[in-house]
Amino acid sequence: MPWCPVCKNEYKEGYTVCSDCGATLVDSLDSLLIPIYFGEEDVLADMNSFIKANADFPTDVSYDEESSQWILSVPEDDKDSCMSLIKIYLAQLLKKQNAEEGIPEEDFEEELPQREMPKIYVEPEKRAEEYKSGAYVLTVVGILGIIAIVLVDIGVIPINLAGSSKILINVVMGVMFAVFTFLGINSFSVYKNLLKESVLENNLKDKVFELVLSKGKDYYCSGDEEGAEEGNYFKRSDLIGEVIDSAYPDLEENLKNHIVEEAYTKLFE
Repeated sequence: MPWCPVCKNEYKEGYTVCSDCGATLVDSLDSLLIPIYFGEEDVLADMNSFIKANADFPTDVSYDEESSQWILSVPEDDKDSCMSLIKIYLAQLLKKQNAEEGIPEEDFEEELPQREMPKIYVEPEKRAEEYKSGAYVLTVVGILGIIAIVLVDIGVIPINLAGSSKILINVVMGVMFAVFTFLGINSFSVYKNLLKESVLENNLKDKVFELVLSKGKDYYCSGDEEGAEEGNYFKRSDLIGEVIDSAYPDLEENLKNHIVEEAYTKLFE
């Protein structure tokens, strides 16, 4: 049954839009959308089109009666990926607006350089779990495959194979299942190492996040310009990045971007 991700109302099959708030219905509240950006309807609609063209997660633009403003919502798990795309969209939008106003490109090109698609940060626990799942699958398939070959050879599983065909199949399939088993066991080793690394990475992330927040909201708003929402977004984000670089210059770029987005959300939304 479809659900409204905003109102949490359940609808009958066939409905696609919430009659109360206009949000697009979802199949389950497990894929609940959360608001991550507010703005004018036409800007959010264009932003939404840009995100859909560059990502495969669901998005929704709807009007929030309580706050009297338009909001862009995405699944919570895709928040960081979406914010990275929003930064790219806003950079392109600001560049376009400056061009339309006749500001020479060289006047703002250095301040707002072309931004590449950032690498998406994946939580260390999720990386570990991916290896764990793969380890189980490979190990189980490998062991069961070897057992099946033995059972065929001793006649428990009645498959008639003769001469060279039997030898060839035993060798090829045996090697394949042995490789699966080896890769599975190796993945368990990687999984354990990733768990250890995740503890260190989470501790580091907490320290960096604490450093950024300790500066306070006013510090990052010091260079704001009235009415320049897109430009202020980048100035604040870049300032957060500078604070991180000053104390942790060797921090991985994807982790740094993740902390910048988290800190920005914490400070300004």
